Amino acid sequence: MTKLIVVISLISLSVVIAGCVKQAANESPTKSVSDTQNTAAIQPQADKIIATPQNGATTSAGTTINQEIFYGQWVIKKVLAYGPVGTYSQDDIKSIAGRKLSFSQEQASCFGDQLKYVDDIAINPVYKKTVVSASDFVTAYRLTLAALGITSDAISQIQAADAQGNGCIFFIKDNDTLILAGGGVFFELVRAR
Repeated sequence: MTKLIVVISLISLSVVIAGCVKQAANESPTKSVSDTQNTAAIQPQADKIIATPQNGATTSAGTTINQEIFYGQWVIKKVLAYGPVGTYSQDDIKSIAGRKLSFSQEQASCFGDQLKYVDDIAINPVYKKTVVSASDFVTAYRLTLAALGITSDAISQIQAADAQGNGCIFFIKDNDTLILAGGGVFFELVRAR
C-alpha cells in the first residue's frame, strides 16, 4: 500500500513539474538588442519606451523610410545649466560651443565627461528612448527640469550607443531643440539650417 502511495505521489509530482516547466517556457521574456546593452545612463520608467518614429521620408522609389525626430544635423548653441559637479573647464565649454553633431540610423556623434569624446562617432547606434520623470531627473542629475527650461513633469531621454559603447545622452525639448548632457553640463542643441 505504501509503495502505491509513493508511486502515485511521484507521478503527480512529475505532472506538476512538467506543467510548471511548460508554463515558464511560454512566459519567458525576449530581449532586444537595446535591452542587452550595458549602459551607465539612468533608465527610470523603462516600461515607457518610445519606439514610434516621429517623421517619415519618401525615397525616389516611393517607399517610406521612418525617421526619428532627432535625426539630422545639430549645433551646440549654449550652456543651459551646470550640474553640481562638472568635468569641463570654461575653455573646454568655449571650444564646444558651435560644434556640429549628427544623428542618423548609420551614425551618431559622441559626447561624454571628457572633451576627447566629441570627436568620436558611434557606428550603427542603438537609440534607447525612455521617459524620465521630473523627480527621477533630479535624483540622477541633481538638477530640476525647470533649470533646463522644461515646464512639463517629464522629458524624453535618448541614449545613443554603438556596440563598443561609444555614444551620448540627450533629451528632446521640441522638434528643433535637444539638450545634450555630459561632464555635468547641459548644452542646448539647435537644428542646423
